[in-house]
Amino acid sequence: MQRLYTFNGRVWAQRTVAATSNTAVYLQSNQLGSVVGIIDASGTLVDTMRYSPWGEQRNLTMSETTLNYTGQHRDNTALIVGSPVRRISPKASEQRLYNQERMTLDS
Repeated sequence: MQRLYTFNGRVWAQRTVAATSNTAVYLQSNQLGSVVGIIDASGTLVDTMRYSPWGEQRNLTMSETTLNYTGQHRDNTALIVGSPVRRISPKASEQRLYNQERMTLDS
C-alpha cells in the first residue's frame, strides 16, 4: 500500500507499506511540481530525475515512486504520463492523447 502526504497541493512524502517493509521517502519537486529527487529517512539523496520539456524521463532509474512530470502518475508499461482524465505520450514524435476527449454541446 502506498500513501502520499501533501502540503499546499504538492506531494512531499510517500510511505510504502508492504508485508515485509515499511519505508518512507521524501520527494523533492521543482516549480512545476515534477519530482526531481528522492531522499530517504536518513536524509541521503537516493535518486534524481530529469525530464524533457514534454515530460519524457531523461534517466529511467527512479523506481521509488510512481509520481513524475508535474506530479502526475506514470504508467511504466506504456510510458505515458497524465491524470486519469488526460494521458499523453511524452515523446515529441508520439504527441497524442490516449483517451478520448468528451465534449457535449448544450443548446
